[in-house]
Amino acid sequence: MRKNSFILLLVFLTSFALLSAQSPDPNTPEGMNALRKAQSDPNALVYSKATELHDWRTAIVALHHLLLKNPENVFLQDSLAALYYRTGENEACQRWCAEILAKRPKDLFLHQLAGQVAEESGNLTLAVTHFEQLYAATRDPFFRYQVSSLQFQLGRYGEAGSNIESMLSDPQLAESAIHLDWENGGGDVPIHAALLNLRGNLELALNKENLARKSFRAALKLAPKFKLPRQNLNAIQAKHQQEREAMNDR
Repeated sequence: MRKNSFILLLVFLTSFALLSAQSPDPNTPEGMNALRKAQSDPNALVYSKATELHDWRTAIVALHHLLLKNPENVFLQDSLAALYYRTGENEACQRWCAEILAKRPKDLFLHQLAGQVAEESGNLTLAVTHFEQLYAATRDPFFRYQVSSLQFQLGRYGEAGSNIESMLSDPQLAESAIHLDWENGGGDVPIHAALLNLRGNLELALNKENLARKSFRAALKLAPKFKLPRQNLNAIQAKHQQEREAMNDR
């Protein structure tokens, strides 16, 4: 997924833009004075050094002190959310995202971060809400795929199936690709291959194994190196092998 590079980039940029976002033009004498003042702020210096050392917990404390002086600074708000996520403080991250989204309800970065945290924490219903809002705002097919996947995990098979079939029938998505992670790896795959694999899992859940096999094979035809459908086919084969062995033991 595209999350980590975006989050780390934000953390990196914030060390250069802590208070300057609300300062005058740095090309003017007033701007230079404001920049010097920002750079001399002890908490800004602590934050800068802590991020340089990857001491994220100290950086979080410094950000809280900076936010006391600049509570409406968007860079500081987003960086705190990103660092909570970076350190695995999922509950704090979720609460902070909710607090800021109450003020900035259309902020796409916070919706994506909150959706990821909710998914990783097992709150799939909340994750769906965030990814639905992301798709509505951006029309990015990746977010719709996420919605479909979460609906499937929640057992909302009808909604998931409708979304999958709608996306598979959209010719504009034929050349699109998304990044997926799997055990011991990951990579970019055609979105149609990802959808076919998801459809296969849905068909398995509905006890339609023959259809599931076809979906997994179709996914592999589009993306021969895509490991998820291969693993799913292997699992079906292993299941039948175990059943045959159990019958022979009787």
